[in-house]
Amino acid sequence: MNELKKGWKMESKLQSLSWQRVFLLVLHYFLGYGFLYRQIGVFLTLANNPYAIMILPSIQLCIYLFTLAITIWLAYPLLKKGFIYFKAHLRYNLLLVLVLICATYFANLILSILIGILTGMETTQNQQAIEASSRFIPLLTLFSTCFFAPIVEECVFRGGVFTKLRSKTSFLLASLISSLLFGNIHFINAFFTLDFSDLPFLLVYSGIGMVLAYGYEKSNTIFVPILLHFLNNLIAVLAMLL
Repeated sequence: MNELKKGWKMESKLQSLSWQRVFLLVLHYFLGYGFLYRQIGVFLTLANNPYAIMILPSIQLCIYLFTLAITIWLAYPLLKKGFIYFKAHLRYNLLLVLVLICATYFANLILSILIGILTGMETTQNQQAIEASSRFIPLLTLFSTCFFAPIVEECVFRGGVFTKLRSKTSFLLASLISSLLFGNIHFINAFFTLDFSDLPFLLVYSGIGMVLAYGYEKSNTIFVPILLHFLNNLIAVLAMLL
């Protein structure tokens, strides 16, 4: 614990990517993965089966792998430096992850209960979709939530958006903006269906985003928020599967 307190007092400039790489990361994620690749997936699925109601798992896996590959390529300088720094301060980083994952779990639990009491909602449409997919395609769901999402989303929102905002403004503002963007991606379907009943849960997802940004700020390595994101999602998926 003394090492953790000592680490929190360290001031260091965040490792960052060039503006060009950040722009391409954001474009690739929102325009590519968020729209274009899915439209291609829908087209290929319907060409195979005109009555299909969801993208074929094999096609969805290809979308995940392609998106992941491009993200790693664009964020490679950040990932390379981050891995070296993570290993160099391994004990401190692991202790930081342990403290933050415990804080995240209890904060999420309290916020979810509070929102449930105030709104009568127990879960979000996004969570319901994950639960449904975990029953039909458990391995693909495990891959997307525990491997794909932590790497891709942390590279985009913490390694990209947060870091660039942080270079120009305070931690609070940078983490707030990047966390709201991060939270909104979990409600992307609401913008198409105009059903915003899940909106109160934006507080939960954005809160997670701020914890992830804090972990990155204090560790100076993208692998701390990646590991935090992985553990947070793993706990949620195991709770559904078991």
